[in-house]
Amino acid sequence: METPEIEGSGTFYEDTNYIYLVNDQSIGSIYHWPVDGGEIWSGQGTTTLKVEWRTHGTGTFKVAEVDENGCIGDTVSFEASFLYVSSRGFETPPVRIYPVPTHGILHIRGLENISGKIEIFTILEQMVWQQDLQRSLNLESLEQGVYYLRIRDPEGKEIKTRRIVKK
Repeated sequence: METPEIEGSGTFYEDTNYIYLVNDQSIGSIYHWPVDGGEIWSGQGTTTLKVEWRTHGTGTFKVAEVDENGCIGDTVSFEASFLYVSSRGFETPPVRIYPVPTHGILHIRGLENISGKIEIFTILEQMVWQQDLQRSLNLESLEQGVYYLRIRDPEGKEIKTRRIVKK
């Protein structure tokens, strides 16, 4: 059994999500995706992987198919390189969002001179929170769980998306 080739971007911007996939129609197979230099947001075990890169260099991952009989296919490697200037034409400011996990108060640092909006989504991409950009958020009213916090500039362009956990 041969694992198909990985498709996706060979370059990335830090703290931005990218989707990688293998074109395979095998029924009953699962796919193992170990990642170095990033965080898997979704897709472990499937043909499509969503990764947020968190490195200033090279991010790597591999994929191996395991068929319904437990046979393991070839391991295929993929390497992506960090780009130093964002797609928005300016250097992305370093942004800190902490503490993660949070019990209620979440702090945002690094965007003090930027206006915009904050949106919080469930893992099913349902918006549960929206407000103007502030340095601190009181998330005590949110239920425990995993969410995605997205920061947008005044024109609606995404500045940063980060996974957060509410305890």
